[in-house]
Amino acid sequence: YQDAIGRVKNEEEAQYLLDIACMSTWGDRDIDDNERYFLSTLGKDLNLKSKGVDESIAAVNAFFSKHKKDIALLSSKNVVKSFYDNSSLMVSKLISRNKKRLHKEIRESKDVVRLLSQSTVRDLTAEEQKQLQSQLLDIFKTIPSLAIFMLPGGMLLLPLVVKFIPKLLPSAFDDNRIEDD
Repeated sequence: YQDAIGRVKNEEEAQYLLDIACMSTWGDRDIDDNERYFLSTLGKDLNLKSKGVDESIAAVNAFFSKHKKDIALLSSKNVVKSFYDNSSLMVSKLISRNKKRLHKEIRESKDVVRLLSQSTVRDLTAEEQKQLQSQLLDIFKTIPSLAIFMLPGGMLLLPLVVKFIPKLLPSAFDDNRIEDD
């Protein structure tokens, strides 16, 4: 830091660096106390007047306010917030689109609990054991399937997963299977 500050040759370079720092701190559209302290310290280290720091912050705010409609990057949301919002929306859509299938898996899970509790007091028939094994396997498949849905573009991956790894999805999703021609 000190080495970089020492390389600044004149007031114009110092002001330029301060303006760049102001733009960097403005990324979330708010200059908080820590950022303001950093900018003030930077201004002092660059031998700029405190009034110059305040003017630089005001100039950056004015520029962004004036040009935010003209420059797409300035009008867009924070990238992380956009990703979170889009991911939440995608998960909501996936759940609503697949709620019948998920409901079927949950209903079958109740059967698993019933069969497991019965197995503690009596031996299960071969058919019940087969049903229990099949449904437990479906439950274990549900976890990675939901993880696939939660990936960015997960809904786009679903047809590929169904085609190339068809046994990965629970049986409630069998209507999504793509048969080989």
